[in-house]
Amino acid sequence: MIDIKSHTILFDAPISEALEKLNLPYHLKTVFVINQNNQVIGTITDGDIRRGLLNGIDFSEKCEKFAFKDFKFLQLGKISIEQLIIWRERQINILPLLNHNQELIEILNFNELKSFLPLTAVIMAGGFGNRLRPLTLNTPKPMLKIGDFPIFRNQYQTIDTVWNSRYCHLCELFKRADYGLFRKWRKMGLQHLLH
Repeated sequence: MIDIKSHTILFDAPISEALEKLNLPYHLKTVFVINQNNQVIGTITDGDIRRGLLNGIDFSEKCEKFAFKDFKFLQLGKISIEQLIIWRERQINILPLLNHNQELIEILNFNELKSFLPLTAVIMAGGFGNRLRPLTLNTPKPMLKIGDFPIFRNQYQTIDTVWNSRYCHLCELFKRADYGLFRKWRKMGLQHLLH
């Protein structure tokens, strides 16, 4: 998850402060300008700063005056997949997710997210692991460890790179599985639906 604080700036802060944030290592090169009500009112990018330098920008001016007000954003509950596809084709890869009050909830970086579609991942885990006996006599195949972690953990981590996703397991083994392991996984933050 992207650190929101390092990517936001108050509307009355000087442009020089926005430049300092944009210059941080591993920064997305976009700062979201917020007002006194914590609402996003615009963006400032490193490209805006470069253009400002060419036009003789005064770095003591407030960010509000310099912010790009016609910015693209996603609104919670009103996400259009078609619009996302158009923006991605135009290489708009950093988008703020706002609530109905225009407050910033999350910053989405589609350079890192593998997908932007709301998806349900179906994990097939059929069979009884006969070829892996005796390892599978008391432990279902997906629960076998590779290194320090069960096989399923890698699948969960891969699915977590897809924004707005959830899991669904389809398999026979859960009838005989140790549900204590699943409770342990829930404590680790892994969510799942059993079918």
